[in-house]
Amino acid sequence: MKFSTKLNLLLLSVALLLSGAAFYVIHAFTLEAMETQITGHIEDMAAHTMDEIDKLLFERQGDIQILAGDSIIRSGDSTPEDITKRLIEFRNYYKTYVSLSFFNRDRIRIADTSGIHIGEQHHSCQWSEDAIDNGIVSAARDVRMAEDQKIPCVYFAAPVRDKTGKTLGAVVSRMPMEKLRGIISESFSPYTKMRVKVDLVDREGMLLYSNHNEKGILKEKPWDSMEAWDSFKSGTKKSGSIRHSHSGEGEYLGVFAMEQGYLDFAGNGWTLMFHIPTEDVFAPVLRLKEKALTLLSLITGASILLILFFSRAVSISLIRLKDAALRVGGGDLDARINVKSGDEIGQLAAAFNRMAGDLKRSWETLKRTQFVVDHTSDAFFIIGADARFLSVNNAACEMHGYSSDELLSMSVHDLSPDFPPARWAKNWEEIKARRSFSFETRGRTKDGKIIFVEVMQNYIEDQGREYLYVFVRDIAERKKMEGQNKMILERTIDGFWVLDLHGRVLEVNDSYCGMSGYSREELLSMRIPDIEASETPAEIAEHIKKVLKEGGDFFETKHRRKDGKIIDVEISANFMDIEGGRLFSFVRDVTERKRTVALLASETERLAKSNAELERFNSLAVGREIKMIELKREINDLLKELGRGEKYTIHKPE
Repeated sequence: MKFSTKLNLLLLSVALLLSGAAFYVIHAFTLEAMETQITGHIEDMAAHTMDEIDKLLFERQGDIQILAGDSIIRSGDSTPEDITKRLIEFRNYYKTYVSLSFFNRDRIRIADTSGIHIGEQHHSCQWSEDAIDNGIVSAARDVRMAEDQKIPCVYFAAPVRDKTGKTLGAVVSRMPMEKLRGIISESFSPYTKMRVKVDLVDREGMLLYSNHNEKGILKEKPWDSMEAWDSFKSGTKKSGSIRHSHSGEGEYLGVFAMEQGYLDFAGNGWTLMFHIPTEDVFAPVLRLKEKALTLLSLITGASILLILFFSRAVSISLIRLKDAALRVGGGDLDARINVKSGDEIGQLAAAFNRMAGDLKRSWETLKRTQFVVDHTSDAFFIIGADARFLSVNNAACEMHGYSSDELLSMSVHDLSPDFPPARWAKNWEEIKARRSFSFETRGRTKDGKIIFVEVMQNYIEDQGREYLYVFVRDIAERKKMEGQNKMILERTIDGFWVLDLHGRVLEVNDSYCGMSGYSREELLSMRIPDIEASETPAEIAEHIKKVLKEGGDFFETKHRRKDGKIIDVEISANFMDIEGGRLFSFVRDVTERKRTVALLASETERLAKSNAELERFNSLAVGREIKMIELKREINDLLKELGRGEKYTIHKPE
C-alpha cells in the first residue's frame, strides 16, 4: 500500500477520531462543566435567598425586642390607649406588619393596632408559650393564618418586663408571608424567562410560601412524596440539588437551601426550594451541544476533503510543521520551518514562524514581568471568582508566612478576616462594578497575627473567566506613624483643624474644642463664618484664595466662642493639594498675651508721665535751694559790713 494511501487512511482516521474526541471533550468537560456551573449558581442563589430571608427575620426579631423595651409599653402605668398609640406609631414607622398587639400575662388582649378583640383571651399557642410562659423571644416559630386578617403571617413575640424584671405580658407582631415575595423575586430575577416555581417549608415539610400553590399554604406538605427530598433531609448538606418529576409536567431541577440563621437568630429549620424545568435551565447547554455537533460535522467533512485533495502535496510540509510544533511545544522557541513554496502551506509555514517568534518575544516579556512581580516588595496575588489564589509572588509568601504551594491551596477567606465566605458573592459584585480601586483592611499571617495592609486591586475578564490582580502592601509602620501624629496633634496646647476649600471643618483636636467651647460634633457641622468674628464671609473667601495662591499664611483674627465671648487668635494656615484640597491650621489663643501687652504699654506711659513730673519738681527744688544760698550769702555780707560775724554756714549743693 502506498504511503499516500496509508497517509490518507491515517489522516482520515485521525480526523474522525479527533472529531469524536473533540465532541467527547466538549460534552464531557465543557457541557458538563456548564451544567455544573449553572446548577452551582442556582444553588448559590437559593442559599443567598435563604440568607436574605434569615436577615429579614433577624431584623423583625430585633424590632419586637425594641418594642418590648419601650418605656411606655413596659411602664406598668400606661393606659391601653397609650399603649395602642405607641403600637400604631411603631407600625407606621416600620410599615412591615399587618398588626401589633399587647397581651397581659393571662393572654388577654389589652391593645391592638387593628382595634379588634380587645379584652378577649387568646388561646395558648407557640408564641404565647415562648414569650409569656417561658419568658423568651419567639421569632418566626409560629407561622399560621392570622385570626384578624385571614392571611398567612409570621409571628414575633417578646416578653415585656417592668423595671423590677416582673413579666407584664408580651408584645406580638404579625408579618405577612407576602413580605418574602420581594426577596424571592429579586433572587431569581436573572431567570425571569424560566418557569421558576418556589416553595418554602418548615422543618416538618409544611408549606409556608409558594408562588404557584397559594391554596396549599399552611395546609399541604408537597414534598413528602419526593424520595429525593427524604434523602436530602437526612443528609448534612445545607444546600444541594436534585432532578425530579414535578406534578407530571416533566423533569425539573430542584435546588434546596436549608436555613442557617443569621447572627443571634438561630432559625427554625425552614427550607427553600426552586423548581425549574431542566429544559429551561440547560437550554444554553443543549444549544451549545447542537452547535458543537454541527460545527464538528462540518469540520470533519472539510477535513476529509482537504486530506484527500492535498495529502500528497502537503505530507512532507506537514511532517516538518509537526516536527517544528513539537519542538516549540517542548520549549525550543527558536524552531522554524524551512518551506519556500508560495502556496497556503508556505503561508502557513511563514505564519508558524511568525507565531514562534511572537511566542518567544511574549515568553521573554512574560519572564521579565514574572521576575519583576516575584521580586517586588509588595505582595501580589491573582485571585479567581471563587476567591481562591491562582498565582502568588515571593513577597506574598514572606508577608503571610506560607509557602507558595500552601497559598495556592488557600483562598482569600483564609488570609483576610474581613472577607468571610458568606459575604464573598456580594463583595465580588461590588468589585466587578468598581473595576479598579484601593482600600485598607486586615490580613492574617500563618502564626495568627493580624496585620494592617493596603490593597490595590484590578478586575480582569479574559475569555469568559474573571480574575483579580491584587497588590498588597504592609502599612503597619504607616499606621503607627499616623497614630503617633494624631496623638501629637491631640495633645498639643494649640488648636488644630482641617478645612476643605469651602471652609467646612473636617477635623479638629480637643485643644480647639476647649478653646472655643464647642464639642467636636458641633464643630464638625460648622464652617469658618460660624466662628470668625472679624472677617465677613466675602473676606474669608478672599483669604482662602490667598492661602491657596501663596501656599500658606500667618495672621491674627478674632473668634467667637460658644458662650458669645470674643477671643484673639493667632493662625498659621497651610494648603495641601490632597483629596480635592485641604487647609491645615494651628490656632493659638493670644487673648491674654494681647491683654498683657496692652497693660504693659499703659504702665509704661504712666511711668513716663511720672518721671517727667519728678524731673520738673526736682528742677524747681534745686532752683529754690540756689536762691536760699544767695540770700544767706547776702545776709552774711551785710553782717560783715556791720562788723558782726557770719550767721549762716553755706554749703554748696551737690
